[in-house]
Amino acid sequence: MTAMTKEMIVACYRGGVMVCNGETLLHRERDRIVENTGMNQASASYYLSAVDALLSNGDIQKDINKTAVDTYLSRIKEDYGKDALVIAAGVCLRRFEETKKLGKTCYYYKRLAEKHLSELDNGE
Repeated sequence: MTAMTKEMIVACYRGGVMVCNGETLLHRERDRIVENTGMNQASASYYLSAVDALLSNGDIQKDINKTAVDTYLSRIKEDYGKDALVIAAGVCLRRFEETKKLGKTCYYYKRLAEKHLSELDNGE
């Protein structure tokens, strides 16, 4: 299994934005990312879907790593502003609650959402 790289995380962010905006289909972007980065096909789908969920107030169905979550929340704030970050943080908080129900709590969703929201409170 290939370790998740920054290149893969960024490629999935860019691709997830395109999927969310209707510029491409998930399976086409997934295949492009797999070809360009060597990322596992299933993982690429999970990360693309997560970005789409963060941008569209959807639900994250499969967990992604905390480095990616942190990167995506930062990029969403930079690219779309505070309101979009609040929505994306809400998606993370919902995923945290869902993982608690599943018995495999992923605390990093909550910690990262709270971190990024607190930065808004601090005027960043």
